[in-house]
Amino acid sequence: MRLSGLVVAVVLACSAPAIASAQTPPAPASPPLLETTWVTIELGGVPVPLTPAERQPSLQFVAGGRVIGSDGCNRVRATYKLAGSRITFGPIAATRMACSGSESVAGRFTAALKSAVRWRLAAGRLQFYGADDTLLVAFEAGRGGATAGEEPPPGPAAAPTTPPASAGAPLVSRVFDWASLQAVPIPSGERRQVLDGPTATVDLLHVHVTTLAVGKASGEAVRHLQEEVLIVKDGDVEVSLDGTTQKVGPGSILFFAAGAVTRLRNAGTTPATYYVVYFKTPKTPKA
Repeated sequence: MRLSGLVVAVVLACSAPAIASAQTPPAPASPPLLETTWVTIELGGVPVPLTPAERQPSLQFVAGGRVIGSDGCNRVRATYKLAGSRITFGPIAATRMACSGSESVAGRFTAALKSAVRWRLAAGRLQFYGADDTLLVAFEAGRGGATAGEEPPPGPAAAPTTPPASAGAPLVSRVFDWASLQAVPIPSGERRQVLDGPTATVDLLHVHVTTLAVGKASGEAVRHLQEEVLIVKDGDVEVSLDGTTQKVGPGSILFFAAGAVTRLRNAGTTPATYYVVYFKTPKTPKA
């Protein structure tokens, strides 16, 4: 009787870890680099508007070291090489359709690919960086099969490429001195990158500083998928928020709820600088 009880106890003890493991849901995996439609959400420090009437710049990595996609107007193709976190693209071939109003986006998208030297995949977000470690373009996994404006890739799907181990490392505590933040030119002024990566509690924490030149705007009105907090540092900013317009000055704090349609413009006579903070969680819409 004692022996039977001992055997039962041992069996239960050995089974407990397996049962507990089965009850614990696995952590959600990031989309694979290959065979995923990567839709551009940010280009040269400027959000790319998501509008049904406009084809989104996008890429899809396919078998054989090739990428296909759209620059926002024309279909594009190129070769690419990966070596750890390094990435380089070969000559970019494109169709020759005329698309009024998309030339700027298409040109900046192509320039970003040509200048990319490092890639990063974390929290479902793909990013390309330049030689000076400036964020050139950011993508999110889109829905559907082939990249916009492109036929499905031929042949069988390749095995997913595993991102470098450091790609998903959470951000660590750090102090950022204003003088250490490199100002990178953008079409509307300049931008300083601060934070962009996962933390212990959110999928993505992003902080940057934008300076708008006199009379310049942040771009076309865009609907944000995530909540954002903006703090005006210098200058006067005209804020368009869900159809209403208001002028604010230094020290003003702006909150954009998820789904808000926003646009910022320098309404003063000097450069306008503001901090942008946003984060993404599993509840943040993907598209």
